[in-house]
Amino acid sequence: VFTTQPVGGKAPYGGKYTVNWATNFTPCKIVVGEYNSLNQVVNQVEYSNTTTSVELPANQYGYVVIAYYNDANAKYSNKITITEVTPAFTTQPVGGKVAKGEKLTVNWETNYTPKKLQVLKYSQGYCIGSQNLDVNATTANVSAGGEYYIIRAYYSDTEYVDSDKFYVTEGAQAQKGDVNGDGYVDNLDAAMILKYDAGILDSINEATADVNGDGYTDNLDAAMILKYDAGIIDEL
Repeated sequence: VFTTQPVGGKAPYGGKYTVNWATNFTPCKIVVGEYNSLNQVVNQVEYSNTTTSVELPANQYGYVVIAYYNDANAKYSNKITITEVTPAFTTQPVGGKVAKGEKLTVNWETNYTPKKLQVLKYSQGYCIGSQNLDVNATTANVSAGGEYYIIRAYYSDTEYVDSDKFYVTEGAQAQKGDVNGDGYVDNLDAAMILKYDAGILDSINEATADVNGDGYTDNLDAAMILKYDAGIIDEL
């Protein structure tokens, strides 16, 4: 019998989901098949008899693992349902104010790796400029101007998801420690600095992030922001 049944889940867009199982016998072969609309097992793929996990893409009707204990007889697992995650922004870019001539670092995350990634600049409802980004980028430096910006992340050659609109305007000198430009100095800004220091973020607004003024943006700056947010220190 199957002592551990394979369990389905959600595969990332365009990706695969790993299923695992175990039996109380050593199979002579393992087969993974797909169900069709008639609940028939089709597209069977044979694996090594020691296989206990496979990566599978989303499938409308599900999968089954078949463990043969001799040439003619086998045990069937429960049906495995794997669905695909709907492409979406899991973290939206946030706008803010910048001093004249400076740029704001905006950050975002998606639940898939885009095929193409752009920053689009709008004025009066029309796109007046675009910048292509590396598909793995999660930050961009944006200057003031235009009406608003969006991040456009393509999940196919023609289909895409747009971020929320965000605005970058010129205003008073950005507050030291307000790294994300939302008008507050808090743990969110410290988290951005730690991500940058760890190499997770490619860029950051150094003017607001280097709060201790030592020329580096690192965990020391994040620690100061957390102390400020907690009321331990009165100013940065």
